[in-house]
Amino acid sequence: MSFLQTSLKLFGLAAVFAPVPASVVWAGTSPENLPVAHEISPLALFKDDKLTACGVRATFPGDDGGHFDLLLVKRETDGETEWAVRFSAAPGSEIRSTTVSLKTAEHDTSRLFTPVLAQPAGSLENRGPLDETTGTKLIIGFMIGGGTFTLSGGIDPDRTYPVTGPLPHEARSGYLNCAGDLYRP
Repeated sequence: MSFLQTSLKLFGLAAVFAPVPASVVWAGTSPENLPVAHEISPLALFKDDKLTACGVRATFPGDDGGHFDLLLVKRETDGETEWAVRFSAAPGSEIRSTTVSLKTAEHDTSRLFTPVLAQPAGSLENRGPLDETTGTKLIIGFMIGGGTFTLSGGIDPDRTYPVTGPLPHEARSGYLNCAGDLYRP
């Protein structure tokens, strides 16, 4: 059992960490009346009691009722890692966009990743391997400076969802602890 799993059990936490209220992340509304992040939380995903991915989740209120994830994923096939940006709609909601991306001050995942064509119903995902420097700059840039998630393509106009930085301490430290366990042998 990994340190993270032991810690989760010890403190009675689930695989997904407790969300952090958006008031910590964003006070007020944006000048463009864009959606405001409702909560930001670290994310740890398990498969068969094995840690498979670490990330940060941003949930937005409104008719979408969905959430965005920026994930570091360990591939089952070869143990290598890749990054993913994912949007998951609320159950019963229809996604009318065709791509999802995250833009930070330094990186745009629509240029770094390839859209995933076969996706589970109710989600959009772009993913791909990044060299260590680029991946590190992407997650640190997002955690410190924030970024903008975008749903684009399809029949609806592009929709943007800003997350201001820095992310709350709980989200940053939760991701870093999880990522350490993901790489630990």
